[in-house]
Amino acid sequence: MTEKSAGSSLVLLLWPVLPILILFFVLMAVFCAFFLKNIIDPERKSHIQTMYFKISTSACFVAAAFLGAFSRPVIERFCLFLLAGSFSGLIGDLLLGLRYADGERKVSYTRGGLIAFLLGHLFYIFYMLLRFGRVFPARTTGLIFAVSVILGFVVGHSDRLLGLDYDGFASLITSYSMVILASTLLGIAISIRQGFRNPAANLFAVGAVLFLLSDLILSGTYFGKGKDRPIDLILNHVFYFGGQFLIALALFF
Repeated sequence: MTEKSAGSSLVLLLWPVLPILILFFVLMAVFCAFFLKNIIDPERKSHIQTMYFKISTSACFVAAAFLGAFSRPVIERFCLFLLAGSFSGLIGDLLLGLRYADGERKVSYTRGGLIAFLLGHLFYIFYMLLRFGRVFPARTTGLIFAVSVILGFVVGHSDRLLGLDYDGFASLITSYSMVILASTLLGIAISIRQGFRNPAANLFAVGAVLFLLSDLILSGTYFGKGKDRPIDLILNHVFYFGGQFLIALALFF
């Protein structure tokens, strides 16, 4: 099948569900706008309504992922791992949202949220290996994992150098850094290996990069001082929700 005919087939596949997908995107944008309006307001930041807006926003990218999976002729195994990763993001958002609504258990909710996202990125890694592993060199995968472990270790032990204070989260952040770096670098490498001609690989790679950028900002807002300005909070969540939605779109191709 030529690239032109493959593209035509994808258009035909997407057309029946495109209005629903657009609806999910519009709803996500609306919920995100209300959430951001609350999160940058010190008086409404801890309001339970703020968490509801955040979860509603997250539910839209999860719904998009399920729509993509069930729009395929066959729900292949790799779909299940991307769905699990997307749903883990929803759980992580719920827990991190609760840290504002219930300040007394802030540390527990933060730890639980990080663990949920760590698991989510592990699911994303398995998704990529199942979907693209046959056309991606095992040695390159091993090299990416090795580099990710080294860089993650450096990040997890450089909080003072970065002007941050992990305050008891160093081990978890080290592990999380290793996994998200592996997920992002693997996504980029697969997209390059495919010659940037595979829409699914490209969408995942761009989504993963946005996710990583979001976490770089998040590290400052959670563990730094003076780095939780409105612009920081807005960019953090716009990059995150945008990245998750792009990752979900990978299942439509």
